[in-house]
Amino acid sequence: MFKVHQCIREERKSTGLTQNDLAKRSGLEQSYISRLEKGEKVPGCDTAQKIARALGIPACRLLGEEPEQSTNLRADLPPGPEDPRGLRELAEDAALVEVLGVTSGEWRTLRSIQLPAPLAKAGYVQLLHTIRAVIPA
Repeated sequence: MFKVHQCIREERKSTGLTQNDLAKRSGLEQSYISRLEKGEKVPGCDTAQKIARALGIPACRLLGEEPEQSTNLRADLPPGPEDPRGLRELAEDAALVEVLGVTSGEWRTLRSIQLPAPLAKAGYVQLLHTIRAVIPA
């Protein structure tokens, strides 16, 4: 029998996230993530969607199903552990991200740029402004 709590834990671990990382990305409390993973709570639809987006997977996977067509949801998500440090620091600054209004397409663009040297968070902010100046909305 498929168990949602086991899937959440396995997907979180497979992406290298801690419960705290998942909580930050999903906007949920770490203690709630812990209760979900223990099977003490069952996520509702909205919560399952938040968790799935934070993990970069289709929500149907949390129910033990595979999507009909393959998708790369991670490309549209804010940067995670596998991304450059400066980009991760920008993504973790929720207040700045909100003020800037970074879209999923802009995350995808920032993630796709091959840079000759690492950038700090401020460098990615400047790069975002440059992208906005040259790519029409």
